[in-house]
Amino acid sequence: MSKNTKKEKKAAILDISIMLIALTVVVVIAGFFFAKAGRNPLEGAWNDEEDGYTIRFENGGRAKLVYESDIAGGKTEVGVEYVQDEDNYLVTIMFKKDEINNLAKALGTTADDPDFSKELMSIQKICSTYNYEITGRTLVMYDSEMGKEYTFTRK
Repeated sequence: MSKNTKKEKKAAILDISIMLIALTVVVVIAGFFFAKAGRNPLEGAWNDEEDGYTIRFENGGRAKLVYESDIAGGKTEVGVEYVQDEDNYLVTIMFKKDEINNLAKALGTTADDPDFSKELMSIQKICSTYNYEITGRTLVMYDSEMGKEYTFTRK
């Protein structure tokens, strides 16, 4: 075998190796962006130390709100719904009407109880439409109608 043939084979192997490495890098980077693009940035648990709320945004517009209950004397969880407009950074949190009786039953009371009405007001305080911003592990939700701002940290 001549020296030129050996050099040509080595050059061809080197070229193929470089192309395979470059292709692998491109595939890994593309996979990272596709995985990141399909994820809802709100999903997960967010904790607001100041007001005592924790919100766990789930898939499909469902969320769990954990708050300090006067009736239960501790943390209570209730189902809420949310609608998100990612393009305009808006999220609307709504109390699920069918959860009222479930919550009353879980708290050992009825929906007619005056103390339960106060409890509902505590929940409905956070039910609104918010402009939101996520920076690192911090979610800031601002209600421009009420002038209220909540700052959450990802759990």
